[in-house]
Amino acid sequence: MNKVIFSKYFGGSPIEDIEKNLEKFYNSNFILGLLNSEFIRNYFNNLRGKSSMDINPLILRKIPIPILKNREDQDSVIITLKELSKLAKERKALSLKTVEMIKTEFNIEISNKLELWYNLKFESFLKELERLIRKQKKKESKKFTKLPLKLKSEWMDFFIAQKRLYLDIQEKIEKEEIKLNILVSSFYNLTDTESEFR
Repeated sequence: MNKVIFSKYFGGSPIEDIEKNLEKFYNSNFILGLLNSEFIRNYFNNLRGKSSMDINPLILRKIPIPILKNREDQDSVIITLKELSKLAKERKALSLKTVEMIKTEFNIEISNKLELWYNLKFESFLKELERLIRKQKKKESKKFTKLPLKLKSEWMDFFIAQKRLYLDIQEKIEKEEIKLNILVSSFYNLTDTESEFR
């Protein structure tokens, strides 16, 4: 985002002006929603420097909090944030369940690559799975044999179904993130050129 945009005043109040009355005027989930928006993340990174990992309270206090005319604006951010949280939990549960299923079924230690199974094509997934099975068999001093075609077919169906579920959740998350970014950027009266979320 353009540095000129960040130097512009967005009509918000610096956080120190409202800290004492934060709960009176703002729901904490609304503030959390602001902080999770791409616009505020970019603004924050511009204040502290992109390569910095420092989360300094003095810098956080410089983030302008928009003055909202009605409670519905806060509520819309809170609802979107809750939906994002619910979807993120669903995505994590699906991922963990899939990994546990693989681990249990084949009695193997899961690699970093297989933990990110949803990023793989089935061919890569199968190759990594067989590599880990081979490794486990070697550890147990047992002979490795490739997975039979029928089992490969069953795992292909399972993999495709799980990946489809994962990608569906991911797509919903992305839509909610766009919604949150549009909502937050609208509170700061950004033009279409200034906002990258449309």
